Amino acid sequence: MPLPTSKLVSKFLVYLFLAPVMVFAVSGCASDDATASSGIEAAVDTVGGVETLLYPETSARQLALSLDTVGIIGGALVDDPDYQFDRVSRNGLAGDSAGSLYVLDGAGKRIQRYDAAGVYLASYAGEGEGPGELQRPSSVNLGPGDTLWVPDTSNRRTNLIPLDGGAGRSIPMGDASSRLGGRLDVKSTSFVAAIRSFSFTPDAAEFPPFPLIRFGYDGAGMDTLWTAPAPARDLVTLETGGRSMIMMMSRQFSPSFYWAALSDGRFVVADSPEYLFTLLAPDGGVLRRISREPAARAVTETDKQFVLDEIRRQAEENDSDDEMLRQRLEKTTFEPVIPRITGLHVDEADRIWVGVSVDRPERTDRVDVYDSQGLLLGELRSDPVLPDLFYGGGLAAELIEDEFDVQQVVIQRLAIE
Repeated sequence: MPLPTSKLVSKFLVYLFLAPVMVFAVSGCASDDATASSGIEAAVDTVGGVETLLYPETSARQLALSLDTVGIIGGALVDDPDYQFDRVSRNGLAGDSAGSLYVLDGAGKRIQRYDAAGVYLASYAGEGEGPGELQRPSSVNLGPGDTLWVPDTSNRRTNLIPLDGGAGRSIPMGDASSRLGGRLDVKSTSFVAAIRSFSFTPDAAEFPPFPLIRFGYDGAGMDTLWTAPAPARDLVTLETGGRSMIMMMSRQFSPSFYWAALSDGRFVVADSPEYLFTLLAPDGGVLRRISREPAARAVTETDKQFVLDEIRRQAEENDSDDEMLRQRLEKTTFEPVIPRITGLHVDEADRIWVGVSVDRPERTDRVDVYDSQGLLLGELRSDPVLPDLFYGGGLAAELIEDEFDVQQVVIQRLAIE
């Protein structure tokens, strides 16, 4: 499925990749050698006591898939407000082991709860500045004690909302709240979040990196588990009609920072243009690196023209100023290579799903699946997509848009063959 064009063209704003779900059955268990049930033997390169498994591009086992749609929530033709939502991001979905799905309604400043079949159960929070109220929520996460954790950038805090309707509380986050990137991983005494830094200072020499930080329940940073390089960005000035606009534009095809938590406290991270991800210990120590061919490919003139055409199309739809558009096209810059990894997730069985760009820039042409030790189980090449959410011991949620461009959530049950 194609990547939304907004991710390709308007990177001075924040866009989130909303991918449909395809689910497949896999077999094989973790082992300590470099061969998993995929049948591929990885070359092993050890540097400084850390293994890197190097898998070839071909000959991986083709995985079988099976899924069943059990519910569809939302859409333009729905009148019931309990089933209406808007501005839901990929980080705005969470699920629990019992099969409840939580949808963060960015427009309504609330969290809607549905059962495993998509039947409405309850609503939490609402717009405001008081306890348990939201202004600009960025994600919904499940924490200990059946509590929803919702970072709120405008209120500069993380809200803790009990599912039983009891009194909630908040963790003041200060400046960090406005920079929390994506999901939280909440443990019994701490939580982990990625911090994304922004700077619009015209004379900034460079932009700070993106750390993955463990916070205490008081909001204080405890330790840094990983530090990803900041994507290349350009501060540009657009001028028209006597007006000047300073804008920060991310360089097209900059690699993204992906991270996910495993159930035993370990993490998996990816931040390179190459096909490379890393398994981290709970304290951030590097355990193993995994790489697979092919190497990142060079950006072509065709790739660049596609991006520029999409910028032009979106500007025309929004009736943008012609002169501003001309300057923006002139000042759009590109990284030299197309990143291979398009996404990274961990499912309920601690399998690691990696989206791979093979031919098309920033689009998922293949999905590779690894066990929790980074051993390749197999791949999916036929209509490959990444899941938005795994939960409930066999359920997945897919965020889509209907024919009227209104958001829906599709609930699917995984069948293991």
